[in-house]
Amino acid sequence: MTQLLVVETSPRGEQSVSRQMTRRFVAHWRAVHPDGKVVTRDLAESELAFVSAPWLQAYFTPQGQQSPEMKAVLQLSDQLVQELLAADHIVIATPVYNYNVPAALKAWVDHIVRKGLTLGLDGQGLVKGKKATVLLASGGVYGEGSPIHDRDIATQYLRLILNVIGISDVTFVAGGGAKIVDLRELTMGEFVDKLQPAIKQAAARV
Repeated sequence: MTQLLVVETSPRGEQSVSRQMTRRFVAHWRAVHPDGKVVTRDLAESELAFVSAPWLQAYFTPQGQQSPEMKAVLQLSDQLVQELLAADHIVIATPVYNYNVPAALKAWVDHIVRKGLTLGLDGQGLVKGKKATVLLASGGVYGEGSPIHDRDIATQYLRLILNVIGISDVTFVAGGGAKIVDLRELTMGEFVDKLQPAIKQAAARV
């Protein structure tokens, strides 16, 4: 069974552009994979802990030497890694804050980049044969030709992280200029409609 992992980030609920982009993506993906399974990890609800001293101590301790307390510290991280490894396609939907990803998504990244699980001891990625789609919603427009293209840190960062763990087949759908929804110059539906062709194409990849 083909499996899709959806990683949601925005805390804005129904007012979130990235979440509306996700809805369109999942609908198209289900049309292509009617028997597929969708697993959602909502970072606005999960409240992931940031990396801490106990977490690092557990992480750097060989598995056979970890205490029960250490295993407990890594339990959620282990679960996030298994969600990632079980998926055939990963879709990350996120707003852009100050040119980069929100802290919740950075926390997720820190939990899933794990030596021996998603990253080899030689630095080579272990997550092979998977596709990823990143749905970005940003107030500014950072695409090619933009005078502020060099500020597109979120795209660069997520492309780098996915490549590091072994996922090189990555598609980005950029919802730049999303502030016009908040300014009520366009409705949410009108704005996301403009992104529909790119979202549909990304979801149809097999």
